[in-house]
Parts: sequence; C-alpha cells; structure tokens
Amino acid sequence: MHRFVSYVLRGRTQAITVAAACAALSLLLPPMSYVSGAVIALATLRHGAREGGLVIAGSGLLAGALTLLVVGSVYPVVVFLALTWVPVWMLALVLRATADQGMVLLVAGALGAIALGAVHLMLTDPAAWWDALLQGFVDDALQGAGPTLASGAGKEQLSALIDNLAPIMTGLVVAGTVLGLVLTLFLARWWHALVDNPGGFGREFRSLTLDRRFAPLALAIVLATLMANSLTGGLAGEAAFIIVVLYMLQGLAVVHSVVNTRGASNGWLVGLYLLLFLLPPQVMLLLALTGFTDVWMNLRARASNQSGQGP
Repeated sequence: MHRFVSYVLRGRTQAITVAAACAALSLLLPPMSYVSGAVIALATLRHGAREGGLVIAGSGLLAGALTLLVVGSVYPVVVFLALTWVPVWMLALVLRATADQGMVLLVAGALGAIALGAVHLMLTDPAAWWDALLQGFVDDALQGAGPTLASGAGKEQLSALIDNLAPIMTGLVVAGTVLGLVLTLFLARWWHALVDNPGGFGREFRSLTLDRRFAPLALAIVLATLMANSLTGGLAGEAAFIIVVLYMLQGLAVVHSVVNTRGASNGWLVGLYLLLFLLPPQVMLLLALTGFTDVWMNLRARASNQSGQGP
C-alpha cells in the first residue's frame, strides 16, 4: 500500500491517471469509486485546493475520453464528478483546514441535507418516483424470469416490498452517499498518514467527536420523525438516516478508542464489524446511540479513567 500511495504522490500525472482509471473501472467494479475519490482527496490533503482541482479536471477529461470510447457517453463521468469528486474535494479541504474529523462529518451531513432539499424541490412526490422506478426494474426482471414468477405470489411480495421501500429510498440513498464520501475521505487520510504521519489517522479517528451544539438539532429531527414525519413530507425521516450515519461513525470511534485505551484484543473490533455486516440496521442504531451518548457522557474519558485505576 505504501508503494501505491507513493506512486500517486509522485506527481500530478500519476494521480490523474489512477483517479481516471479507477473511475472508469467503477462502472464494472463499483468499489473502485472509493479509490478514485480517495486519490482526489489525497492530492488535496497533501497539496491544497488548487492541486486537488487540477487533478479533478485532468481526471475528468481522461475518464470522459475512456467512457466515451467504452460506453459511448460521458454522462457517467459527469455524475461521478458531481456525486464523488467535487464533494470529497470539499471535505478534504475542511479536514486540511481543521484537522477535525467531527467537523468533516457535520459538513458531509450538511451536503446530504442540501441534497435532500434538492430532491424535494425537483420531485413533487419522491416516494411515487421511487415506486415507479423500482416497479419498472422488477417488471423488466420478471419478464425474463418466466410467466410463473411474473404472475405469481412472488410478484405480489416484491410489490409490497417496493411499497415499503419507496418512502424511505431518498433518505437511504442520500445517507449512503454521505457515508461513502466520508469513508472515501478516511481512506485518503489513512494513505496520507502512511507517508507523512504514521499512526496519525488512528489517533484522529479515535478522538472523533461531533460538536455538542449539533445534538439538539439531531434530537429534534429524530423526534419529528417519530411524531410528525408526515407533516414534513417525509423529509424529517429522510434526514434521520443521515443523523444515524453521523452518530454511528462517532460510535465506532468510541469503540475503537475504548479498545485501544483498555488494551483489549482487536478481536472485539473484528466481532463488531462482523455483526455490522450481518445485522446492519440493528448495529448501526446501537452505534449511533453510543455516539450520541458519548456527546453528553464522554464515554472515552470514562474508559480512560477506569483504565488508569486498574482492575
């Protein structure tokens, strides 16, 4: 990994080539989008806004040429530019200026909130739009699956699932995008630390804390979701997904910090991530609650004090 990062940092041409190639490959291998975005963020963290912008411009031109040759359109690169490169460039600038991962989360959450507002301005009824889109995908898939599935109970079950998913799809997609941007930036920051400050990313992440002044707003959004979501046109519920993502990341930071402070086995972390993979909704909510509690009770300081006192 150190060799790869050193290659990317060797010059602008190398960064542009890797970012563009990974963006093009993400059409076949979606996880490559994280690598592409992280290259942009790394250039920005190391050299500043201008260099990051130049890498974006060069990568856009090169990736656009590649996708034009392969799929006959530059549209995927335009989408990638708007949803990944530019937002992660902005987040990298925030991290470069503040060295505060908690502030980065708040800015990422704000970008997500802006995206939610934009969706509601563009679509009169986002839930109906998602319902039509998902139902179209299902109908196309079932047509190729044979008449039995296309007309049986399986279609009814899928339609019922779509009816349940459609009202929350906007929140899920935006919250997932916010999480992806933050993880992309964290990947870039880890790379940056490998070269310039070994161990620095871990120390920063373990101290990640959202500003306490944000907590009342987060609580108000959650309460609005529970008691008056319909009055907000579903917007409160969609924003609540972003809240869960932000505090989940703080909850992860708390767990990493406690394990590190107590000198516990990394097996605890492996188990946590395994549970997060197997039971994502439940574990995410539990971590978000942990993160929110940490804002008021400073769980990491308590763990540190207990560690100092011994058994």
